[in-house]
Amino acid sequence: MIRKDEVLQSIKEAKTSISTIDGLEQFNDDIDIANVLIERSGTYLEYLSDRFKDDKEIVTKAVNSDGRSIRYASQSLQQNKDIIEVAIQNNSAALDYLSLSLFDKFDRNEIIKFVKSDSNIYVKLPYKYKEDLQIARLVLSSSSKLYLYRDMPEEIRDNKELAISVVSENFSMYQYISDRLKNDKEIFDIVFAKNCELAIEHASNQLLKALGSITVEVSRTRTSTIENVCKVEILATEFKESDLEELFDEENCSIVSEDYEDEYVIN
Repeated sequence: MIRKDEVLQSIKEAKTSISTIDGLEQFNDDIDIANVLIERSGTYLEYLSDRFKDDKEIVTKAVNSDGRSIRYASQSLQQNKDIIEVAIQNNSAALDYLSLSLFDKFDRNEIIKFVKSDSNIYVKLPYKYKEDLQIARLVLSSSSKLYLYRDMPEEIRDNKELAISVVSENFSMYQYISDRLKNDKEIFDIVFAKNCELAIEHASNQLLKALGSITVEVSRTRTSTIENVCKVEILATEFKESDLEELFDEENCSIVSEDYEDEYVIN
């Protein structure tokens, strides 16, 4: 017969998974065993009895240790607002194990609080919060989260002020702004100054036709030595993407005067 103190000692000394510990199932309804397991890892809630999985105090300790352990809680506690809040604040991945309907338990200010603690929560939010401009601004205030802009609702990507802020920080996001803003010359100029190829590639045909032609200076550099400088007029009405890729690959571009006697035209 395995003694309780032997099981406790085995749990404390375990280097890897505890699933193979002899006697664990026999004592899974013991409060001392429960507390030691949860102290080791919240995910060890999995090995406890249904009684403890429905015990608010034990489950709170578990999700406070690892939010993802909410998946092992009883159905009723998975719907408990206090438990959910602790789990999400510990680890936003807890949302992977919960129904989206849980957000109905929280008001907008509480949702904003969640986003402030971990902006990754944004991708899990119901649409009504994803289209909330204040929440979107909060997420994008971190430069490391600008990539989330590409999957934001059209209403958010159609906000000019926000689009300018985003492309100024990361010009590659220009391709994800709304179709309406791809007609905007102010935004185009910001991106063009940073990466002319990307600006031309993703600007609307309407804007490119309105611009007529764009003259840029292309500096070809190798081992810090400028081999040659040429000026190229790109016809905005017709150009091949393959030509642009070849022309602008690893080149620095800047706007120059349209007045130049030696222009090269890509048709």
